Amino acid sequence: KRLSRLAALLVVVTSHVGLTQPSTPGSTDRSQVIVAAREVMKQAHYCTLVTTGEEGEPQARIVDPSEPDQDFVVWLGTKNVTRKVAQLRKDSRATLLYFDRATLSYVTLLGGATLVSDPVEKEKHWQAQWAPFYREGPKSPDLLLIRFTPRSLEIVSGRHKLLNDPQTWRPVTVEFK
Repeated sequence: KRLSRLAALLVVVTSHVGLTQPSTPGSTDRSQVIVAAREVMKQAHYCTLVTTGEEGEPQARIVDPSEPDQDFVVWLGTKNVTRKVAQLRKDSRATLLYFDRATLSYVTLLGGATLVSDPVEKEKHWQAQWAPFYREGPKSPDLLLIRFTPRSLEIVSGRHKLLNDPQTWRPVTVEFK
């Protein structure tokens, strides 16, 4: 019900800004989609990490990601004893969902996660905002990195004129190698 309200709101908002024809992967330049996705992700800042739970159910939680690198890889920090770590050890498939409430835009990254404990990588990807959780900073033995590598990206952003298909509601999609 909440999702249908959001979809209806997107239709109303986009119709008010004069967008009548949605962009599709075939009609939009890939580089424009990538630039728009980076903007939405940066504006949203936090995202939701979805993993597969013990009983096969989706498990979602808010996380504080790095900005995507040139290959759209996103790094996350977590404690090595969390449920998400146990879940990713069993099934590395994961999803990151960014939602920018101000523009009613979203980016979904579908891909896989790798757990990284290498001290060099921990130092390289350390984020100052993690300091309250790890007394020893990047040298903390309970800090574990999650390297999220996307297989595909989906985006809906009226601001960028990237809208879902009016019939199928399928978002603009980019596949990564």
